[in-house]
Amino acid sequence: MKNNVKVAEIIEMQIRIGKGFGSLKSNPNLSLSNQLYVQQVRDNLWEECLKDLEELLLVITSGKVEMTDDERLERLDKIYASMNSKSAFVQHFASEVTTLIRQREQDKQTIEKLRRSYGIQD
Repeated sequence: MKNNVKVAEIIEMQIRIGKGFGSLKSNPNLSLSNQLYVQQVRDNLWEECLKDLEELLLVITSGKVEMTDDERLERLDKIYASMNSKSAFVQHFASEVTTLIRQREQDKQTIEKLRRSYGIQD
């Protein structure tokens, strides 16, 4: 069970999920409320990931829970699907937040160009 490819893939997905939020932390182009929202999403997702990892540990550690091999494989498949879903969500969420950040950067540049054009000082 420990050598099952899905176990390694689940752990890799967990790492990608953690990294997916890394670039979104404390971005100056996000308002405080946006930053807090991103943090809340990250924290909630992290809790769910930890539940999956705890279950994974139970599944791969023989003797912890009485299960047949088929039951272990079935639970491993469910954990894999759950983590895969979370990983896809993070990719989409990070993409949306990155798009918002880029839009705000462009807005700031446009405002700055207009200020210079009209000679307006901060």
